[in-house]
Amino acid sequence: MEEEEYEFLRELWRWKGPSRVKHFLWLVLHHRLMTNKERVEHKLTMNCNFKRGNGSKKTVEHISRDCRRTKGV
Repeated sequence: MEEEEYEFLRELWRWKGPSRVKHFLWLVLHHRLMTNKERVEHKLTMNCNFKRGNGSKKTVEHISRDCRRTKGV
């Protein structure tokens, strides 16, 4: 782990915000967030597209940056 990542994680755990937000960010940083893309790779599903979405692949980037449903969060 690089020094910058270590410092970010240390500050993240000191942050007084909600535990579930801390946990979510930890999952993202450690590439452990189980998106539909990862579910396909682990053979938990056969389709990585979200049923209500626009047909785009559901990756961490999509969830955190591109999804119109999460932009307001």
